[in-house]
Amino acid sequence: MPGLVAILAVLLAAVGVAFWSARSPAPAPFVYLHGQLSDPGRGSDEVVFRMSGGRTFTLAQLRALPAVQYRATQPQLKRSVVYTGVPLRDLSGLAGLAGRSLRVEADDQFGATIAPQDYQTYPVMLAYLADGQPMTATQKGPLQVVFPNEQYPRRFSNNGSQWVWFANGLDAAP
Repeated sequence: MPGLVAILAVLLAAVGVAFWSARSPAPAPFVYLHGQLSDPGRGSDEVVFRMSGGRTFTLAQLRALPAVQYRATQPQLKRSVVYTGVPLRDLSGLAGLAGRSLRVEADDQFGATIAPQDYQTYPVMLAYLADGQPMTATQKGPLQVVFPNEQYPRRFSNNGSQWVWFANGLDAAP
């Protein structure tokens, strides 16, 4: 009889794990396209991105940071694209803002707040390439915040207003 109780307990535990796993799947770990590349140094390009604490980046410097790549549908353009860029998780760490709500600003003074549970858990990125090419202004570039809405459609189906295009800065959210 004790053996039957133990088997029943194991079965109930397995069913519970399967039930909860199916309801809220855990995101996959970040998979980097490449690690840190050699730093091209200052002067190789104009400053395109500023962060809290005065740190600045040229496009070449952003491209030298570890990168992620995935397909996402740009909500305003209604187009599925393979984006490449730097995870906001990494940029927040460089700015000393890890775990805090982030405010990403754009050239046109638009900005969006991104919660730590989004950028720490999912590979939300500051993209600099779309389908392997630099993003033009008509593609919302040269820098754009991108969410993995094709990988996690239930989590990111209604966050189009957080896709900051023409992005130029990162700071702590007020």
